[in-house]
Amino acid sequence: MIRIITDSAADLGIIENTKELTVVPLHINIDGVEYTDGIDINPDTFYDKIKKSKGFPKTSQPTPKLFYDALKDGVEAGDEILVITISSALSGTISSATMAKEMHGYDKITIYDSLQATGGEHILVDEALKQVKLHKSVKEIIEILENVRKRIVYLTLIDDLTYLLKGGRLSKSEAILGNLTHIKPMMEIGLDGTISVFHKAMGKPRAYRYLVKRFKNLEIDNNYPLYTTYTDSSKNLDILMKKLSEYTKNSKIVQGRFGSTIGTHVGATGLGIFYVKKEN
Repeated sequence: MIRIITDSAADLGIIENTKELTVVPLHINIDGVEYTDGIDINPDTFYDKIKKSKGFPKTSQPTPKLFYDALKDGVEAGDEILVITISSALSGTISSATMAKEMHGYDKITIYDSLQATGGEHILVDEALKQVKLHKSVKEIIEILENVRKRIVYLTLIDDLTYLLKGGRLSKSEAILGNLTHIKPMMEIGLDGTISVFHKAMGKPRAYRYLVKRFKNLEIDNNYPLYTTYTDSSKNLDILMKKLSEYTKNSKIVQGRFGSTIGTHVGATGLGIFYVKKEN
């Protein structure tokens, strides 16, 4: 059989590890206290803590030991293992997975850089699991993931600039000006796996109009679900989904939450929509 291993940056929610799928947790440090993602902290408690935090939360990659332990059962069973990690441009998680593979000295481990995080990584993990059930080989799965990955679209709205400021993505003057002029930045994950602000709208009404226009221009491929996610409150996401309702009638919708890896940058009432666009 083929086993899939990923990390908690895929924001899959609280799940039990199985033979088919194992999730290796990242770690989050808030005011000097370290938490294990999905084990002793969840989105509700995470957003509650960062609202009260004086500093900016820091995430750290899983240790090679965590990946070594996650790989062990599959290695002992002689199975093939596909590891799908958060973008190497955002985290050193892939290095820990690679070290664990070398520690096992086992050839049937393939490590795949998603060049994504949160909903985008979630899409790729779900697609890999689907292809395993269709009895595709690891090589065939990788080819499919490559095609899907380049078509992933990420629509987001940042309503609160506080966390972009704390995280160093905005200067203090930019944040003050942005709040005064009601600027709403929108982030994307590029083909190189990096996160950047790609558009700024003045006020939420204009931001929503822009996102609806972008969704229409980058038409969804309904062979894949549409993944929605938000931070501490879904109110902005609910508004956007109503505006998109006529374009998503035939879409399967998978609801989720931003975890610590990206959620700290998106901030209060932030939202994200991930989907696979139609091929040109």
